[in-house]
Amino acid sequence: MSVGTSHEAMKRILLLSMPFGAMERPALGLSLLKARLTWDGIACDVRYPSFTFADLLGAEEYQWISSALPYIAFAGDWCFTESLHGPRPAADAGYLAEVLQKTWRLGAEDIARVKAVRAMAGEFLDHCMACIPWEDYAVVGFTSTFEQNIASLALAKRIKTAHPCIAIVFGGANWEGEMGEELHRQFSFVDYACPGEADESFPALAALLLEGAAKGVVLPPGIVFRDGGRTLSTGRAVPVRNMDALPVPDFSDYFREWSESGGSLVAVPTVLIETSRGCWWGDKSHCTFCGLNGATLAYRSKSGARAGGNAVFVGSLADGSHRGGR
Repeated sequence: MSVGTSHEAMKRILLLSMPFGAMERPALGLSLLKARLTWDGIACDVRYPSFTFADLLGAEEYQWISSALPYIAFAGDWCFTESLHGPRPAADAGYLAEVLQKTWRLGAEDIARVKAVRAMAGEFLDHCMACIPWEDYAVVGFTSTFEQNIASLALAKRIKTAHPCIAIVFGGANWEGEMGEELHRQFSFVDYACPGEADESFPALAALLLEGAAKGVVLPPGIVFRDGGRTLSTGRAVPVRNMDALPVPDFSDYFREWSESGGSLVAVPTVLIETSRGCWWGDKSHCTFCGLNGATLAYRSKSGARAGGNAVFVGSLADGSHRGGR
């Protein structure tokens, strides 16, 4: 599309939270981005395929993988490795023996449970490809934290194969800093990454992609992109300074999918209220053991009035109002 085409005539943006994201709370980052894109006149949907996988497995089994097993065992990621990389029997045997059995002391029954979850991964991804109207979307974005990486990459690979014109964008904690650049380098079907705070970088990138103007222009700070097969970066994203300027997150997609899913039987929704970013103490005296916050350590907070207004909004969720706004 040429520059200047109205957003109303364009395709939509789709943001995805894949397994093994938590069922009991919405993805705050995606909800903020949807609200911001709506401000900008860009149509955006948020989907939670994690609920679909929970329905396929049984919500209790999903919760066992995502919450009961230690996330640093990476069992959730392992469940999708064959879907991403193909069969690797030697690597699989080594993982089961050295990680799950030796390190985490899982017995034969629990190993069988993990294998059963893995056996459903391909069917789940096929379902995603068949049931989501991909032709409606120009950009598909994934958030990835902890054990969401491999499931997200496996679906992204299938999307790019079936719909090569769709731009694939990744963000979230797993794509922070050097990790994000290296992941982008290793997986050629990922077009862009937005490491760090993407409140400004992703909406700017999305607008350029919808207008067909992302090639040959200076991209905003905070974008990892590919040029001639090389992974390049526009530098760190500019952290949000005025926290009061952030929109109220739009949780409507989450609550709709939660209410329609079997996950509602085991997961009681918890909604986060964001009143600050960074670390108040670390901004003054960084703890030597801390690996959190990274380039966004600087403490920033909302005003009391804005934070209170957000709290009132969250309280209104009990009445069925889940949409964000200003």
